[in-house]
Amino acid sequence: MKSFPRLASLVVPLLSLSLAVTACNEEDDGDDAAADVVNDVADVADVADTGVVTDTGLADTGPVDASDAAGACPATTPDFSAGCSTEGLSCGFGQECCCGQCYASTSCTCSDGQWACHATDACFIPACPDATDDATDADADADASAACETARDALAGTLYAKQQAFSVIVRLDHDTRAVLGYAIVAGAYAHVDESMARAAAQSATGFGSSGQNLAGADPADDWVFYESPGDFGGVGVVSAHSGLAVFGGGIVWSGAGDITHP
Repeated sequence: MKSFPRLASLVVPLLSLSLAVTACNEEDDGDDAAADVVNDVADVADVADTGVVTDTGLADTGPVDASDAAGACPATTPDFSAGCSTEGLSCGFGQECCCGQCYASTSCTCSDGQWACHATDACFIPACPDATDDATDADADADASAACETARDALAGTLYAKQQAFSVIVRLDHDTRAVLGYAIVAGAYAHVDESMARAAAQSATGFGSSGQNLAGADPADDWVFYESPGDFGGVGVVSAHSGLAVFGGGIVWSGAGDITHP
């Protein structure tokens, strides 16, 4: 019977230590146990992602809890109708890779309470040398890649965050495939029938009023009108989404020609 006081004296400190450890691991804020477990799991995932103990919701890529909602990118590409609250927040979605580097496939920006998104198209075909290239054209390919990267960066900075139809026209050197220039044609979405497209093509490019319709009755992207070069011919191209002319060029019987638009 004399051993009980000793046992009790050992149990009480151990129990106190256990309670102290429990208090460090869990702070009872009055919420139910299930909610505490969910928050704890999310916070642990945040720490594992960043190594930062404090869950700010800004630097982590782990599960998003209630504290992460403001200023965070959505998990998937948002619809045009989806709302947003952090003005100027830019987010990337998807991935495309070329030349050993990867880029977001789609970029979205929060503007006036709505998401405005566009495909980045970061990797142009001429940007990367292919497996059949040899030393004779290595310099040309390097130049093309550098020019393409410059054009890509400029495009990314120019495409502004509005819900509009964009057409990007890139001009390449015939022999080296280097990027010579580009143009961006942007306009509001609109219904465009063939007569409207022909009028726009003729006005902007000089071709379209009598050209053959190569795009069909309901084109997915562009109306294309082609006039065969008996002596002189050409082509006029109009966006099926905005009704704006995006390209025009003249062709003569010898095969040479000039770009008339843009």
